[in-house]
Amino acid sequence: MAGYSTVRTATIGGLRSIAIAFLIWVIFYNLWEIASDPRAIPPPGTIDDVVVRNNQFEPIVAALFEEGYRSGRIDYMSARTLRGESQPIEDDHRWAKYRFAAIPLTLVRNAPDAPYVLGDFTEDGKIPPVPEGLIVVANPENGLVLYKRQPKP
Repeated sequence: MAGYSTVRTATIGGLRSIAIAFLIWVIFYNLWEIASDPRAIPPPGTIDDVVVRNNQFEPIVAALFEEGYRSGRIDYMSARTLRGESQPIEDDHRWAKYRFAAIPLTLVRNAPDAPYVLGDFTEDGKIPPVPEGLIVVANPENGLVLYKRQPKP
């Protein structure tokens, strides 16, 4: 005659096996759903815009680190900013992606006290003359330029 503890152990073992089998089924079902959804996986050869912006920003980070600037604020300007035009939503998207790439630094707008300025000229690729009061620190020739503010006399 089987004792109470033997029946209890067998029942718990059986329930545990059923729970494990159910969890495995759920995992494989979800993986199947993800794999069969064409929107879940980008097509081969597609490059994410965030990755592109991160790659463009790498030489800027290297230049800042060479300058000994490892944390702090960086001002952001685009060609439109220099012309005094309003910022369209596309500039906001690019700024947000560069802001993510700049971590642990903080990319801000309209910060005249920030010691460095990121010039984003990736939209048309034409880099304007160096704005007054700035000097070029790095120009990786990818549409981005890192400027340093000249000290005011």
